[in-house]
Amino acid sequence: MKLNFQKRSVSRALRLLLLVVCPGFVHTNVTGATLAQRRATTYACPMHAEVTSTKPGRSCPKCNMKLVARKKGDRVTRAASSQSTPDDQSAATATAARVRALEGLAPTYEFACVMHPEVRQAQEGVCPKCGMPLSTVRPSVRGAYRLAVTQTPRLPRAGERVRLNFVVTHPLTGARVRDFVLNHERLFHLFIVSADMNEYQHIHPELGSDGSFKVETRLPRAGLYKLHSDFFPTGGTLQVLHRSMATAGYRAPRGASAVAAATLAADTSFTKTIDGMKISLEWGGGELVPGAFVRLKYTIADARTNDPVRDLEPYLGAWGHTLILDADQSDYLHSHPTETLPEGVERANLRGGPEVEFGAMFPEAGLYRIWTQFQRGGRVSTVSFTVEVKPAAAPSR
Repeated sequence: MKLNFQKRSVSRALRLLLLVVCPGFVHTNVTGATLAQRRATTYACPMHAEVTSTKPGRSCPKCNMKLVARKKGDRVTRAASSQSTPDDQSAATATAARVRALEGLAPTYEFACVMHPEVRQAQEGVCPKCGMPLSTVRPSVRGAYRLAVTQTPRLPRAGERVRLNFVVTHPLTGARVRDFVLNHERLFHLFIVSADMNEYQHIHPELGSDGSFKVETRLPRAGLYKLHSDFFPTGGTLQVLHRSMATAGYRAPRGASAVAAATLAADTSFTKTIDGMKISLEWGGGELVPGAFVRLKYTIADARTNDPVRDLEPYLGAWGHTLILDADQSDYLHSHPTETLPEGVERANLRGGPEVEFGAMFPEAGLYRIWTQFQRGGRVSTVSFTVEVKPAAAPSR
């Protein structure tokens, strides 16, 4: 499970936990027939190189030191610093317990079998070859890897098949990375979301013999799309890297340097019927507020009989998958159910429901779209809801 956190007040330290798994955010400005990447300055913690951000003024959630700018190719070394203030230190102390509890939700280690080192995955478990518990493997490389994306045709027409190619390279050596850790039964999770957030795809590029990931898809409507790439290089940390692509005929608004925020409206009903299932979403505690850990609970019933659905099938090693994005797709949360699948049971025989819970923490006030996927009868269904996160009430004096 991967979480975003708020950037202000006591919750500021928690927000940066996202950056353990989402080291940077790169927008692409699309003008005419070209796609030019806009390189952002990276800020990193002097003590924890895996904690990075593309936004200035952040603090490390582990030690509360201020993140400092680093140039492309720089290595972050461990060094003492006195940049944190007493107030910052108090805030970090006040949230230390929560940080410790939540750090485990953002996997920065991989797990491997001591007898079969080729067996590696992002989650704890047992080796499928010998049944031994997997051991923790500490990463030798922290921070953001490099990701190059090409598409053929370069500017596809709406509805036309487009081939996407992803090349991951080492952040220090520039060498192409060819070994990856299995993460929820796939080496690469790709989310494609239109700029207006009305089109959504969750697909899985396949690793080719040349070390690149390849996948084919279609973009149903003309416009700008965001690509959210989620993968785990062996020896590194979980990566979430972002790029943009456009269809033929798209023209960026004059002067635009980033993807404009989508115009979202919060849902007034949190029950929808999808593929014969009536899916309801609820959460405890009243209004959603920034920086508070919440449990998003889905209850699923048969749309015709209203009977509870108890035949959900495992999908990618879990009872479901959730992606949450804010309106400009800069805050990203890829979450999995709080209930894990039991070990040692044949997946084909497992069935779940009618309730599935996901953990979430919204970083700041605003509108967010939530896409959640379930599998039933061999079919993957996607339901989406838009929620509003209200500003946190000012503390009373």
